[in-house]
Amino acid sequence: MPTPVAPPAPQPAPDPGAEPRVVDRRVGSLGELVLRRHGGVFQVIANGCFLMDTSDGRSERLLVRAARELLVGRGSVPPLRNPSPA
Repeated sequence: MPTPVAPPAPQPAPDPGAEPRVVDRRVGSLGELVLRRHGGVFQVIANGCFLMDTSDGRSERLLVRAARELLVGRGSVPPLRNPSPA
C-alpha cells in the first residue's frame, strides 16, 4: 500500500492590489494557455478560463481526481482504496 502524502502547505493568496503578470503564453490547436504570476501565486488560464493556481493545492488535487475517475471508468487504472479529501 502506498504511503499517504501530506498536502502541500498553503501558499499566500494573491495580493488584491498586485497586477497579474504573464509569465508565458502559448497558442495551439486547442486554444490559448497562459501561465500568470499574481504576487507569490502562479495561475493557469486556458482560453480565458481560470483552471488552477498554486495557492493551496485543492484545484490540482481535484483535477487529478477527475482524470483518475475517468480512467477508472475506462478500466485503465484501479480505483483508489482510501482517497484523501480534496
